[in-house]
Amino acid sequence: MCGGEGSGVRRRISIYVLGLGLMMPFEVSGSDDEASTARTAEGASQPESVRNYLAQPFNSYSFWNLPVHVDAWSKGYYKPAHLQPLTFRTSSAHNDLLFLDPSAPERQIFRTPLSSAWDYTGLGATQNRIKVRCDTAVDTLPGPKALIPDGFSTITDLPGLGATPDLPTAILNPANAFEGLSVRETQPLEVCPDGKVVAAVDYAREFPIDERGDGRCGTSSGGGVGLRTATCPTGSQGATGLPASGGLIRRGEFSAGEIRHALKLSIPVGELYGRNRKLNPAGFVWPANGIDSYADVNGGGYCGDPDGRAGTNRYIYSGSQYVLDPNFDMASLRSAPGLIIAKALRDYGAYVVDTLGPPCSSNPFTVSERTLHVEMGPGMNDGRPDVRAEFLNLYGYDMDVLSSAPQTPFSSDMATIWSHTYVMWHPCMNDKDPNGGACAKFVGGGPTCDPASKRRGPIVLEGTNRPQCPAWAR
Repeated sequence: MCGGEGSGVRRRISIYVLGLGLMMPFEVSGSDDEASTARTAEGASQPESVRNYLAQPFNSYSFWNLPVHVDAWSKGYYKPAHLQPLTFRTSSAHNDLLFLDPSAPERQIFRTPLSSAWDYTGLGATQNRIKVRCDTAVDTLPGPKALIPDGFSTITDLPGLGATPDLPTAILNPANAFEGLSVRETQPLEVCPDGKVVAAVDYAREFPIDERGDGRCGTSSGGGVGLRTATCPTGSQGATGLPASGGLIRRGEFSAGEIRHALKLSIPVGELYGRNRKLNPAGFVWPANGIDSYADVNGGGYCGDPDGRAGTNRYIYSGSQYVLDPNFDMASLRSAPGLIIAKALRDYGAYVVDTLGPPCSSNPFTVSERTLHVEMGPGMNDGRPDVRAEFLNLYGYDMDVLSSAPQTPFSSDMATIWSHTYVMWHPCMNDKDPNGGACAKFVGGGPTCDPASKRRGPIVLEGTNRPQCPAWAR
């Protein structure tokens, strides 16, 4: 597996009874508290022995949990992104499913054919999902059963997701399935109205989310199809192999007024530079494990052209880290959620995990939106609303706003934020990542394994669970 070793069995009981953290009231003052960037005790990750991995997965050295290095700006690792204004949605959210209730009943997962899981029958969104996913599943998927609460259905409880949503999913594994705490990653998962659980692609069946987990790789012993490499079984973000369990805006984070981890982002295919034999033969960068299929048609580059690409910025690939200008004026923002996202992008950044838009289109900006991934589904089944409902309850408007519609304070803020966004880049194109990808030495939350000199203070990690990082990651 990728990452450090450690025992998780002795912590399983304490993990389940820990709280989710304080819900602090939040008000917009119109200005940024710069002192918060220097906080140590409050901003640092909690020691592994008291972490609630269901609420904040992976170890403290995971790229999802490491803040941007304070020296990145001065060393010139911020490259202008030159992002185009969005013409479809100014702000939007992507739905990833979490099932994290250890007391939920176990259910068998059935396989629905991958060849038809994204078919459109013309029957309407709900009936289409039933027809091409629920009604086609026959044989069972091997591996542990799924912990799914009674009375929940993705079809009836999550309307409005379209006819063929991707629905990357992480499901907590039963306690006796593997040592330690882990999830099963799959896509697209549907819980049908009759209670049947179906999925098309079974990725890593054991993706550790405790101190063993680095947030990039599952365990090879856990099995699962769709593995990109034998040493790094992938998560359910099909384009990059990154997990559904990492980078999500989680329940309660908007209410708390702060996000203390990196975000997950899907971008228009028109921004992706793509595989290119002259600059980046792999077509992706760490921490991604791969690229969208149409960015690598038969190994020939974007849409089959060895020198073809959708975007024009040679720093933007699958796996790239978008970061906000560290000198951005927070007082220019109009909304509470805009300020929360801006601080998260400044302090932790967002990793590109997928692309949006029709493959090989003459206009790669046909679908012009950047989506932040949010938690949906029952989660820990604690009765709290999912992130979209939480957002609506707090602020009185939706996260999704069409570019042609009247803009909300949040969507206006997101347009401002994207116009001040950079891409993190380290000049190491010839320094290959052993697991693939063109450039491994990212310092912005990348695999530096450096517990000091982070924007929000030192990382606290107990015992001997620190990952064994190779030389290129130091």
